Order: sequence, then C-alpha cells, then structure tokens
Amino acid sequence: MKKVKNGIPTRLSQKNLTNILELELPAKPSDDGKGSVSIECGVCYCYDMVGQIPEVSCNNETCRQIYHMECLVEWFRGLPNVRQSFGTVFGECPYCSKTMHVQAVL
Repeated sequence: MKKVKNGIPTRLSQKNLTNILELELPAKPSDDGKGSVSIECGVCYCYDMVGQIPEVSCNNETCRQIYHMECLVEWFRGLPNVRQSFGTVFGECPYCSKTMHVQAVL
C-alpha cells in the first residue's frame, strides 16, 4: 500500500525498513481469535532464568502471559496497591491489568 504526499509516492515504515536493512522483517501474527501466548517471561523477557522457567500465567483468557514467580513478585512490589494475605500476594498483570495472585512472601 502506497501513500502519496505532495504527489510523491511514499512507502509505509515497515517497507522502508525492509529496503534500508535489506532483510525481511517478521510478519505480524494473524489474529485467529485464540490469542497468542509468549513463552518468555513478561517481566524479564527470558525463558530460562537460572534454571527456572516461567510458571505463573495470567488467568485472563485474552492475555495468558506467563511469568517467573520471582519476576512477578518483584513487579508486584513496585505497585502501590499490592496486597498480601497469608503468603499470597495480589497485584495486577503487567500486560492486561487484571488481578493476579502468587503464593510467595514479600
């Protein structure tokens, strides 16, 4: 798709980057209604962190982002409205802001 500005055709930014970098950029994932799930932690963006893999996921059907428990607890610590009750920490998902909880001690 080309846009015209002042009579001069211009390309969209992705096309410009493809031409400048001379490589093919990954295509945007199609939305199949199921949503896509990342296999990387949503806080540290790593899969394997000192032998641990992300084990906590958001309960929101449209989000389902996964996190290392330690990363999520650290994220919750930075929230002004974090709550703790009997070893369960309540906070908001960094991606969709839905309420989440993890069994951990601050």
